[in-house]
This record gives sequence, C-alpha cells and structure tokens, in this order.
Amino acid sequence: MKVMKNEKGFSLFELLLVLVLIAVVAAIAVPSLINSRKTARETKAASYLSAIHVAQRSFWATNGNTYSTLTELNNAGLLPAGFTGAGFTFGGYAFSESVTTDNTQGYCAKASPLTASDGTRHFGVDQMGKVYESAVAADIACSGGVLTVGASAVAVNR
Repeated sequence: MKVMKNEKGFSLFELLLVLVLIAVVAAIAVPSLINSRKTARETKAASYLSAIHVAQRSFWATNGNTYSTLTELNNAGLLPAGFTGAGFTFGGYAFSESVTTDNTQGYCAKASPLTASDGTRHFGVDQMGKVYESAVAADIACSGGVLTVGASAVAVNR
C-alpha cells in the first residue's frame, strides 16, 4: 500500500470549525429574519387598513354619503388586489369591518393576526382614518360601525 505524503486538503478539525461558525451565524440571523417577516406583515396590515379608509371615503363621496362593506368596496374596484370581501384573510391577518345600521353614520375595520408567528399586534381604523394598534386583542373592537379602543391601544398615524 502506498502512503501519500504532502496530501492537500482540509483536516477534520478545520471542517468542524467551519460548521460551528456557520451554525453560530445561522443562530444569530434566523430569529432576526423571522422577526422581520412578522414586522412586515404587521406593517402591511396597518397599510391595508389605511387603504380601506381611502376606499370608504371614495365610496362615501360617490355613492350618496353612505359607507359600504368590504365586499361592495372590492366589487367597486376600490380596494387593492388581494381583497376578497368581508371576513377575508390576507398576509397572515384576518380583516373584518362593520358599518352603522343605516350606513351613513360611520364604519370601522379591524385586522388581527392569524397566529403569533404572523404578528402580535392588532389594528383598527375608524371613519376618521386614524389607525390604532394594540398587543391586546380586546383593546381593538369594531362593532356597529364604531371602533372602540382600550387603554393599551395607541394611534399609529396622524
């Protein structure tokens, strides 16, 4: 059997060292990437609530001073692509809306994360276009066309 000297290559120790370094970098980067994804979904949910407000104001101005449901706004082509009507989910969030019984006094809309990995903040928008956020689901309520915000809710725009 021939023994080769001056063989080129990496030792087992060097390969293990590289694997350990890759694992350390991954352990640092992966949680950051997951958090970035969650933050992006939360930002998108708040942005879509602002889009709902713009659509409601446009509908109000062109349809005899009445507010509408998400389904009607979508059918009128006033919502961005991806909206499919009342009670829909989009980007890890469930969206819902409520208008007053006569459709003239007000509306509100709410976005809640489907799972904790989708987001931890809940959002709501009122007929004035103010978007609120809260980490507590019960502090953002939308019913009867009125947005009710609790103590932990804060305005994220205006």
